Amino acid sequence: MSILNDENFLDAIAEIDSVLPRSLWAKLDDIAGYLALIGANDEAFVVWRLAYSGLLPVPEQFRDQADCLVTSFCFHGRYPDLAGEYHQSQGAGIRSLEERVRRRDLRAYQMLLMWKYATPLFFRPLAHLRAGLDKARPTGGERTSSSELEALPKFDAFIEAPGKFGHSLIDVHLIYADIAHRRGMADVALAQLRAWKQCATWLNTSLHGVLSLTSTAQLAYGGALASTSAIDPGERRATVGEMLCRWVDRIETPEDSFEYPQALEKSVFYSTLSFEPGDDERYEPEWELNLWTGAAPPVPAPGEPYPSLVALAGLSSGYSTIRIEYPSQLPEDLTTGNVVAFPLRVLPNETDGTATGRKGTLFPNSVTSAKDDVGFQTPPGEYDVLARLSAEEEQETSLYKWDVLLSLFPRGTIAQHGVLHWTSRAE
Repeated sequence: MSILNDENFLDAIAEIDSVLPRSLWAKLDDIAGYLALIGANDEAFVVWRLAYSGLLPVPEQFRDQADCLVTSFCFHGRYPDLAGEYHQSQGAGIRSLEERVRRRDLRAYQMLLMWKYATPLFFRPLAHLRAGLDKARPTGGERTSSSELEALPKFDAFIEAPGKFGHSLIDVHLIYADIAHRRGMADVALAQLRAWKQCATWLNTSLHGVLSLTSTAQLAYGGALASTSAIDPGERRATVGEMLCRWVDRIETPEDSFEYPQALEKSVFYSTLSFEPGDDERYEPEWELNLWTGAAPPVPAPGEPYPSLVALAGLSSGYSTIRIEYPSQLPEDLTTGNVVAFPLRVLPNETDGTATGRKGTLFPNSVTSAKDDVGFQTPPGEYDVLARLSAEEEQETSLYKWDVLLSLFPRGTIAQHGVLHWTSRAE
């Protein structure tokens, strides 16, 4: 979802040569967000300035408004309102920078204080959490609660309880840091922000919460998390400068000369992976594949229509590897492991209203990965796809890291579509 550590930051920069020009904006936004998080403000500003220069297509969700990470950054860092200037140049009326930041702060805090859990309250850790949220939650549209200090012991009890509570723990650290910062408890606020960073990195969460709250944004932009990065500041500035030069080259690279990778690592949080076209209105894969965690997935009865999306559900690890190949013949053994076959139609990408001579694009995506990301360059045509899936348990998380191999054959090569063999998730 976001870049949260040095490794992901350097990986994102290294991926420059495998990113479509139309996808560069999202990559720039992610990299600038991480730089802002660790207090590298000047580098973040330079990257965001390129993102909003008009040289790159801005994704749809940012075309009609400027309520995004750069809004908070420009206000608290006292930089020019990059998003506002861009949207005004596009003829969109927007509120003042200060008003947008105030609204974003209020909305983010309200979201953090919402009760999101169906677990019975007799489960003691969540009872502490509920009590803390009730004390911290303001009434009457106010930003703060007069009883918010009484929430802190409840949050302490929740944080110290045994067990892992995932995103609820992330929310508590942010609420705690916000209250502590506003109440003048600088050391406590800093400790809670660093605890948030540790949990957020493990769960690959978004930066929008931490950089939307005025209190935690001010801490981050002030360098509170600078020590969490081991990259030398001079080397980081040089890396960012070199990256921007390469990105300008990528902007000028025609998409029809772009070469796609044959193997990708994708985030599959929330257990869904789909293979989608670049534009839902023009591309339509022909089958939906549900990869269940134990028993074999259901197969449509003969004569029933196939759904319109190829999807794998039940992929439980943070990241999984997806590979694509075009072998000349079927493997001899299709009765080992998890093997599924399905038909797939790939249409060419359009250019200037035509579709002649262009390759198609298949984007492996999940709930947490952007549609406009790196995909597979696939010759247009009718295919039989053989999907072979294996999994390995990760010791640290007890989650499964999947390996998905997609073998594309000419249509008619595979006589039977559906589940050809199924064992279990980890076999």
